[in-house]
Amino acid sequence: MKTPFSGPLLKLNLDDILKVVVQDHSLHSRWLLTLSYLENCGARKISEFQSIFKGQVPLSILQHAWEESRHAFFMKKQISKLEQDPDKKRDFLGGTKAKNLLYLLDVKILKLLKENYVRKKEE
Repeated sequence: MKTPFSGPLLKLNLDDILKVVVQDHSLHSRWLLTLSYLENCGARKISEFQSIFKGQVPLSILQHAWEESRHAFFMKKQISKLEQDPDKKRDFLGGTKAKNLLYLLDVKILKLLKENYVRKKEE
């Protein structure tokens, strides 16, 4: 799907981007959905790794997971203020790249950890 941001790389500041996004309810709802998805992924990732604390999860970690979930809820709730169904299927801005952003980040982090762990183990 074409957006005002498709095509050659543009140099825009956040204010310019937001002005374009909020003018189009469809684009705005996709923007909010994408942000909500990324926040929810963050909350899930934090939750997945709580087991490393062996039942003694620090308050700061719980707070961070809660904030990520709250942000995901807030972003999705804003879609209804655009008079659109927040649960309707929509494409993410950035397509598959946006959906896989955190997965790709995980892969890169694991690769770096593996390289550093193997290097230290060999020393």
